[in-house]
Amino acid sequence: MTERDRTAAENRESVATDGGTATRQTPETAATEHPTVLDVDVVGDRALATVERGDVSIVVEAPAGISAEELEETLSGVPESIAKTTERFAAPGCLDDEATETNESATGGDGA
Repeated sequence: MTERDRTAAENRESVATDGGTATRQTPETAATEHPTVLDVDVVGDRALATVERGDVSIVVEAPAGISAEELEETLSGVPESIAKTTERFAAPGCLDDEATETNESATGGDGA
């Protein structure tokens, strides 16, 4: 193995060629974003839609005849609500005494 081959094998940003080492670059035609995958099942008078893009998945159940405008209006604010809820419950110490007390009263227990 030549020095050039070792360098190319160790450095994933470059590729060995017959004429030397070429730096890898993203082709202009490469996708820069994850594709959106949509799957809709209609069962009776209900539609179940799943949408996936990268690490995000959303499932929506709605009447089969719902219009795009109705669905958009119904779901307005959902991304903001998800972000706000995630921030609240992902923060350290989010289960303070009040939240624990509410949880215990809802389950009718004393935490045991």
